[in-house]
Amino acid sequence: MGNFIGIITAIITSFNKDGSIFEDGIRNQIKYLHDNGIENLFICGSYGAFPVMTTDERKQVADVSVTTAKKLFMNSIVQIGSPSTNIAVELAKHAEDIGADAISAVVPFYYSTTIYKEKDFLKYFEEIISNVSIDVHCYNNTHTTGFNVSPSMLGKLIDLGLTGIKDIGGNMGHILEMLDVIKSKDVDFDYYPSSTASLITGFLCGAKSCISGVSLSVPMMINNIYGYMLNEDASKAMEIWKKVMKVRSILGKRSGRAIAAYEVLNSRGVNVGTCRAPWQKLTSSESLDMILELKGIGVNING
Repeated sequence: MGNFIGIITAIITSFNKDGSIFEDGIRNQIKYLHDNGIENLFICGSYGAFPVMTTDERKQVADVSVTTAKKLFMNSIVQIGSPSTNIAVELAKHAEDIGADAISAVVPFYYSTTIYKEKDFLKYFEEIISNVSIDVHCYNNTHTTGFNVSPSMLGKLIDLGLTGIKDIGGNMGHILEMLDVIKSKDVDFDYYPSSTASLITGFLCGAKSCISGVSLSVPMMINNIYGYMLNEDASKAMEIWKKVMKVRSILGKRSGRAIAAYEVLNSRGVNVGTCRAPWQKLTSSESLDMILELKGIGVNING
């Protein structure tokens, strides 16, 4: 099933203090992930702060990220979703041109709970799929769009040519329903839960990959969970996962976990710059308290 195997890390976008794109920060981050065993990247997603960037900036970030990933023989998925179909198609074509391995798109997210119906979202994906040859995935993020891709809609998207889905649904029943739809279509398809919380459940259900934003902060821990699941040692995987969930809680205690990741990586000596307004970086005291909490549960911030 599918082309993406193992952990897919959702990366942050590096900014300078003046708000401009910090290209070296993106390169530093990807090199760090590569050195810590990560082979797959999710670019310009929620962690990547795509809604606070212009179209040209999203192209810039995608270009730097994909180029760096290719040099390191890493796989890349570029998230190109937009409230505008035309912009989504433009970004999709650009991602294809720069050599991304796949693209992913959230549904058009401003009118998603008012004007739009399922048929509108299907038309949106049909337009994207028909304009590129690259693999097209759906990013089902109900929390931010207010819309949920149901198993029946997934079947319709597969009929349109969709080849993957990053799925917010984390419970076992939902995952199995989605996988049953994929199996019934008998297609090569990437299904990956989109949360660290779903790591164990997803792999137990048969998923071959999983998105993890937390893997940006503790890549080796997340990779070890996957390794144990691969070796069918769920008990050891669960032991690490419980600790990872504590890490996840600490990262999200003071702000968004993506915002916390800037502080963790910079504390590790990986210069990734900062976030962009309206995101607000942690204060010095918040950052110090977070680092101390992570060290308190045995997370090595210096390595």
